[in-house]
Amino acid sequence: MMTLMHFTLTVLGSGTMMPTKDRFPSAYLVECDDTRVLVDCGHMAMARLIERGINLHDIDAVVLTHFHADHLSHLLPFIFARFVDAKERGLTEKNLRIIGPKSLTERYRTLRSVMWPEPHEPAITITEVETEAQKIGPVTFTPFSVIHSPLFPCLGYRIEAEGKTLVYSGDMGCEQEKGFEENLKNADVLLIEAGSDTGSKSHCTPESAIAFGKNAGAKRILLTHISAHRLPLIQKAVDAADVNVSIATDGLVIDV
Repeated sequence: MMTLMHFTLTVLGSGTMMPTKDRFPSAYLVECDDTRVLVDCGHMAMARLIERGINLHDIDAVVLTHFHADHLSHLLPFIFARFVDAKERGLTEKNLRIIGPKSLTERYRTLRSVMWPEPHEPAITITEVETEAQKIGPVTFTPFSVIHSPLFPCLGYRIEAEGKTLVYSGDMGCEQEKGFEENLKNADVLLIEAGSDTGSKSHCTPESAIAFGKNAGAKRILLTHISAHRLPLIQKAVDAADVNVSIATDGLVIDV
C-alpha cells in the first residue's frame, strides 16, 4: 500500500519589515514527509520555529527569494546557532542547503565576515539559481524571475510535491514580465504578496494580487506581506473578490 505524504505550508511570518506581536517578517515552513524547508528567513524566523517546537537542526534547507532584510536577516544567526549548538553538544552537524538568487554566495561571505569572522566553517551548501529546479527530499522548487528590486535578482518559486502545487511569489510589483502568470498556473495554493495600497514596481496591491491568481486559475489565493494598518483595505479587496482568497496570518497551517 502506498503511503501518502503530508504536504503543508506553515506561515511563520506574514508581515513586513517592522515586526508586530501578531505579524513577523517573511518566513514560511514547507513540510512534506520528513523534509522541512524554511522559505525566506526574515528577522524573527527562528523565534517562530522555536515557538512551534521545531528543532533548528531538523531544517533541511533554506530557500530565499531575494536579499532585503525582512527576507534574509536571520540567515546567518540561523546557520551559526546550529553550528555552535552542534559543537557545544557534541552533535554531528547536519548539512544545510541554502538556495537563492545569483550573488547569494558573495552576499553570504560578506555577512559572514561581519557576523562570524572565525575561521571555522559550518556545514552548508550554497546553490545560486535562476530557473533551475531544485529537489529537496520529495519536494521540487522551481524558481522564476519576478520584478521587485532593480538592485539584485528576485525570485518566486513553484513548489511541487505529491501532485500538488504551492506557488510563492516573494515580493513583487504590480507589473510583471509577459508570461509571468504561467508560473502561477493552476496552483493549489498561491501565496502572493499584497503589500501596497497604490501599486508600484516593487509591491503589489491586493486587487492586482487577486487578479494574478484568478487569471492563472489558482484554486486558493493567500495574501501576505501585510502591514497591520493596511488590513481594512486588504479585507475590503478580499470581500469584493469572486474567488477563494484570504489573508495570511502567522501560525496558519495549510494542507496544500
